[in-house]
Amino acid sequence: MNDMNKKISFNKKISRREALSTAGKIAISAVVAGVVAGVGGYLAGSAAAPAKTITETKTVTAAAATVTQTVTQTVTKTVTAPTTLTTIAPPPTTTVVTTVPTTGKEPLTLWHLWTEGTAQLDWLRTYANKFNSENPRVYLNPVYVENEVFKRQIVTAMSAGNPPDIFHNWGGWMYLFRFAKEGLVYDITPFMEKESPYIPGVPWKDTLLPGRIAQVTFTDGRIYAVPLMLLFESMFFNRKLFEKYNVTMPTNDWTWDEFLDIIEEIKRKAAGEKIYPIALGNAVGWTGMIYLMYFVLRLLGADYVERAMWDPKLRYDTKEFVEAARLCQDLVDRGAFNPGFNGLRDTDAAMLFANGQAFMEAIGTWIYGQALAYNKENPKYFDVVAWPHFKGEKDSNNLVGGGDAYAIAKVCKHPEDAVRFLQLFVSPESQKMLLMHCQILPTLKTEYLGLTEEEEAKIPDLAKHEMELASKATYICNYWDQGLPPVITEAVLESVVAIFGKTMTPEDFANKLESARQKWLEEAGIA
Repeated sequence: MNDMNKKISFNKKISRREALSTAGKIAISAVVAGVVAGVGGYLAGSAAAPAKTITETKTVTAAAATVTQTVTQTVTKTVTAPTTLTTIAPPPTTTVVTTVPTTGKEPLTLWHLWTEGTAQLDWLRTYANKFNSENPRVYLNPVYVENEVFKRQIVTAMSAGNPPDIFHNWGGWMYLFRFAKEGLVYDITPFMEKESPYIPGVPWKDTLLPGRIAQVTFTDGRIYAVPLMLLFESMFFNRKLFEKYNVTMPTNDWTWDEFLDIIEEIKRKAAGEKIYPIALGNAVGWTGMIYLMYFVLRLLGADYVERAMWDPKLRYDTKEFVEAARLCQDLVDRGAFNPGFNGLRDTDAAMLFANGQAFMEAIGTWIYGQALAYNKENPKYFDVVAWPHFKGEKDSNNLVGGGDAYAIAKVCKHPEDAVRFLQLFVSPESQKMLLMHCQILPTLKTEYLGLTEEEEAKIPDLAKHEMELASKATYICNYWDQGLPPVITEAVLESVVAIFGKTMTPEDFANKLESARQKWLEEAGIA
């Protein structure tokens, strides 16, 4: 990989939850006024952090005047922890400078989670300015909201009837479908079914990855948000290690038995060198959840996974859910992971993988840049491969993952203008900037990006292979710590460490999930 490729590589020196613009270990309770409750394995007790005052200043410069707005919010954060409280630092003050002709225009307020100095914020500002210069009626007013504050404030704002016009979400139940169910989100299906304003002859929804569209489509078949980007989990591996130790290289059609053979081959050929088949840091829970989700997806299929939350006739205490947990424990028994994995975090595993101490890691598309924080050399040898296949599997191509999306509140006074901005934001020009400048996979299908040969040459092979996998997926299973209702989320994440630690049986795991699902169906008035 040349220096130019290094420059545009997916340089995300952050954890998976920051990459998703969410900690993922925090879930809003089912109560509309929601209290933030810690999940992801931190459910032993609750503690309250001191109240925080968050001040944001936005400077809007017009041709004739400069308007400065300051918004101050004081919030009390309630989190859950076993014995100690992890303090989340308040967000930095963000100054958003946008050149707009404000006279005679009304603001469209947009809540986003991208902090000062990030490429994503540059991206947003670029297209906010473009939209504002072209729209005669409204101007986009981006407002930064700290990640965890957002999760609480969006629920409160929706409940109070004064939400932002456009708001961040990740698809799934927690921050989108619960609002859609209550009739609080604008239905953009009619726009999605019409021709794209930027790609003639193609319906707007057909220009976007179908797996991402599925994540913002509610059970009523209506689309309630626009996906902006793609993040997904798969099996990443270090080509250099495989070549050095002459280990069979993974391929997209590898079977589960071949995967297990490779693990044994690694253990044999790298014996005594403290180099492990797979890096895992499972103290945070969601990392082990990747395995469970892929096993269930492969064995039961996307349709089952999607409908099970809503259909009383389906269940979680099936042989496939039991098998998913059993397969996790089989990997533990085989010594597939680094020692002490249940006491390490995802960043610890990333360091092992980055430093060439593990051949593989089941993790997300942000691993390349995260690894660069630890090692400038090894990440250029990283590649990605599809999840191993099972005989008689129900699903062969779909993925586990997500990404940011924007939705429009039902009370927005100018919903059509809001839609126009979102159409601009996922236009070929904008999505190309997301890929080339932000180093994040676009939600627009590759064939519509309009990449030149020179631009294609600058994209690392790893990113190209990621986009190839994404192009085959018609469904992307939303992270269970975001896409499911809190009661099920908690049951999953309470169980993951225990499954990998072998203190919970596979049968108990499946029963626990089904009990949580039944409780959710009762709460939702479905059962």
